[in-house]
Order: sequence, then structure tokens, then C-alpha cells
Amino acid sequence: SVATGDRWLRDHVRPLLQAGAVVIITFDEGSTSVGGGGHVMTATAGPGVARGTRNRHRFTHYGLLAGLERWFGVPRLHGAANARPLLP
Repeated sequence: SVATGDRWLRDHVRPLLQAGAVVIITFDEGSTSVGGGGHVMTATAGPGVARGTRNRHRFTHYGLLAGLERWFGVPRLHGAANARPLLP
């Protein structure tokens, strides 16, 4: 439920950020495209992520992978090779 997710985020995100982690939170607004559903929201926070930054570009899951690969300095794999990186 939404309440369960809210509790989990409240209990876990702040301690992770205080420990110096970069936190990536992703959730899907719906299961179909009806009424704008089916969009996926992703938020990032932590060291190296500028506070309040918004990016309205369309990304795929390969964009998240490309961002993680760039973050960790490793070569991009398959579909991420040409994807727009989600992370800075």
C-alpha cells in the first residue's frame, strides 16, 4: 500500500543519506496509460546530486543503467551504450 511505502521511505532513506549513500527511488503511477498512468517517477538524492534539480527528458531503464555505469566509471553494457544517462 501507499502507507507501507511511505513508512519504508521514512524509516530508511534518511539513514542512508546520512551514511553518505546516493538513494534512487522509483515508482510507477499506474498499470495502464489511461489518465496519464504508466509513467514512472524516479528521484535521486545524495552526494553529487544537485538539490532541486528537475529533468523532464524521457528516459528508459537503460538511462538509469547508463547513469550508474557512468557514476561507477565502468563501461556501458548493451542497451545502455546509447542511452541518455539519468544520473549526473
